Amino acid sequence: MRSLRVEYLAPSNVILRPCHETRTFFRRAIPAINQYTGGRVWFENLGEPPRIVEDGCGVLIRSDFPYRSGIFNAATRRRGISFRLAILGGMDPLLLLEPPFLLDREAGGMIGTLNRELFAARAEDNFLANAARTAETGLRLFVEIIRRSRLRPDAGLRLELHETLRPVFDLIHENYNTNIPVKRLARLTSLSESRFFRVFRNVSGLSPNQYILNYRLKKAEEMLLGDAYIYEIAEKTGFQDQYYFSRIFRKKTGMTPRQFRHNVFSL
Repeated sequence: MRSLRVEYLAPSNVILRPCHETRTFFRRAIPAINQYTGGRVWFENLGEPPRIVEDGCGVLIRSDFPYRSGIFNAATRRRGISFRLAILGGMDPLLLLEPPFLLDREAGGMIGTLNRELFAARAEDNFLANAARTAETGLRLFVEIIRRSRLRPDAGLRLELHETLRPVFDLIHENYNTNIPVKRLARLTSLSESRFFRVFRNVSGLSPNQYILNYRLKKAEEMLLGDAYIYEIAEKTGFQDQYYFSRIFRKKTGMTPRQFRHNVFSL
């Protein structure tokens, strides 16, 4: 597919504890694909009955699906990959697919393999080799997701609408840390404000303001992989202060920024 790029790819290898259990539903800022070993895990998507992830199997968690989860066994391990792919200047290709939520052991093994490859890429001394191996792994991950998914019946229409909104996404991605009125975004298209709002939600699954908030949180997750102070990340991503940022981050991800940083680097 033209203009496909890997924007973000981060592996995690974490021993889950009872504190990982969530009682409230939340959305991930960035999609993730995880394998669970050493015990079973339960997941409940909003409006659906709970489902069990067997030992060695996995899940594909989209950013537009509210969910909660918990563990049955102490010391269950999660090998995961948080990812963001983009086509046509910024569209999430998952919006064109109907991917499964539960993944079998074959897919779980694939996740585990790619997870280890990503950690190996990070250990590369040559930053170009690191970038090349990471991008290759991201594309292989996307191929595996496509293999297990169905194309949405309205995928062609979504692509056309996204082309109409491309200037809007470009503006958001370049100025996400500032206040962007919806009227300003609508003026970039030939649509009325009400029509723009409906088309934007159809394409992205979110309102413009929700999309901007999610994009800020995505950038914050990327920055949390570095060593910047949390108050600096809050400022750079457009939040009014560290405490407001932490509250919103926890509401969306189920973790504080400090917990997220600790879990990503916990091996």
